Amino acid sequence: MTSTAASPSLTVGRYAIYDELAAGGMATIHLGRLRGAAGFSRIVAVKRLHARFARDKDFVAMFTDEARIASRLRHPNVVATLDVLASDDELFLVMEYIYGESLSHLISAAKTAGARVPMDIAAAVLVGALRGVHEAHEARDERGRPLGVVHRDISPQNILVGADGIARVLDFGVAKAAGQLHVSGEGALVGKYGYMPPEQLQGEELDRQADVYAAGVVLWETLTATRLFPGKGEEAYKRILQEEVRPPSALADDVPSELDRVVLRALSRDKGRRHATAADLGRAIEAAVPLASPSRVAAWVKELAAQALERRTAIVARIEALGEERNVPAKSVPVLRALSSDDATDDHTLFDPHPPRFTSRLPPALRDHRPWLALLVLAVGATAVALVLLRGGAEPPASASAASADVSAAPPPASSSAPAASAPAASATTSSAPPPASASATPHPTAEKTNKPVIKAPRADCNPPFVLTESGVKRYKKECFK
Repeated sequence: MTSTAASPSLTVGRYAIYDELAAGGMATIHLGRLRGAAGFSRIVAVKRLHARFARDKDFVAMFTDEARIASRLRHPNVVATLDVLASDDELFLVMEYIYGESLSHLISAAKTAGARVPMDIAAAVLVGALRGVHEAHEARDERGRPLGVVHRDISPQNILVGADGIARVLDFGVAKAAGQLHVSGEGALVGKYGYMPPEQLQGEELDRQADVYAAGVVLWETLTATRLFPGKGEEAYKRILQEEVRPPSALADDVPSELDRVVLRALSRDKGRRHATAADLGRAIEAAVPLASPSRVAAWVKELAAQALERRTAIVARIEALGEERNVPAKSVPVLRALSSDDATDDHTLFDPHPPRFTSRLPPALRDHRPWLALLVLAVGATAVALVLLRGGAEPPASASAASADVSAAPPPASSSAPAASAPAASATTSSAPPPASASATPHPTAEKTNKPVIKAPRADCNPPFVLTESGVKRYKKECFK
């Protein structure tokens, strides 16, 4: 189903998830958009587990195994697993988005056009996919121990051929490490019957040979544009175990005998006779026929799937446009709000209620009280200033200079034209206490020998110099500090 991508159908964490693009037996595939800081975004593919499976503990365990194992795989021929999401009773697997089409769609499109996949392109696609499968088979844990990964579901649906000409394997949804087998509620058989090796149908323990066999089936079908084992259930079961496999050249006469032998060996019912590894099978294909270059594969994909790719491009463009519109407000949020004239009477507008973490080193318990802490600091500072002003002249320090005396007690300078009668008036207001021990200035001849400043008695209404409001806030009297 093609999405119009008008808006996300669901938002989980950093991801906006849009309508489904494809559906399978276990999950639906959606386009999604990763939203990051500073306008960063990325288109991703999201696999959404069907609700009935998300409620099944066995399937949930299998799904989480997929994420754990697939996240270790880093190879150009493997679709990367980026994230795992959980929301209510749902599970999501986030993968890199590949601009291309599945091999199954390409085979079908070629058949509809009255053609088959060109042999060199079929060989190149399978060789690339086998490289990715081999990388998974060789995966090891952090201690260097083999994980024993087996894909178990190699099929044309799980091979993506990008518009860059590179084949990639996806959906390690049924891959399991040795000793971590989780059986579904429907039995141990998980995957598509037509691609299962005989040993899987007979309930034997699987190894990498199962993927070698499935890749042989995919190569046979890609070359012939025909299902090797049509049907399902008991019908497919009997065909796989009993029916003789014809060489691809029986349906596609351009297939050389060397490639026939490679395919038939991969499809041997005796796994001991198959190619030892996926890499061995890839090398055998490469030795049998020439491989198409990535540029040739890319041109073929773009031509054959032009309409589908154009629709996909349009959907991605709409998602990106929608995301840009929604990101604009996030970019414009300042660290601190501007203080307008309307806000001037509200002290709390000076503080950002949700500042960035790097703007504060306060303990978490105090971070929500920063405005009140600032006001408290201002109040304490004002109180300290008031006390200094009220008590500052009562006990001058012994080292104080005579120049620090109150200007009302200082004599006029020698050049002053003021009458001499003003001097006794000034000295009459001074104290008769002895002069400071460290006085350095020479007093006027008419002045007393003391330079102690005159202390004005505080007014009766300035003791105390503040008024308590009903809420207990001190409001200081301006006239007491003149």
